[in-house]
Amino acid sequence: DRLSIAATGVEQRAGIRETGGQERQNIGARGKEQRAAIRETGSEERKNIGKRYQEERAMRADARGAIRSLGARFFG
Repeated sequence: DRLSIAATGVEQRAGIRETGGQERQNIGARGKEQRAAIRETGSEERKNIGKRYQEERAMRADARGAIRSLGARFFG
């Protein structure tokens, strides 16, 4: 009886060891995928930042032009 308990324990520990090894490999693969996705998202965000800044500058320039033309009309 004690021998079967010991044998069962050995088998369980071997199974846990195998499962742990596979889980560690999966964690590594998941980490690589996540880092690649973050890298891709970051590059897209950087592209959008430049475009957004250009749009804001254009809007400010339009607003300045509108203010100038209103002032010119008001002061004749």
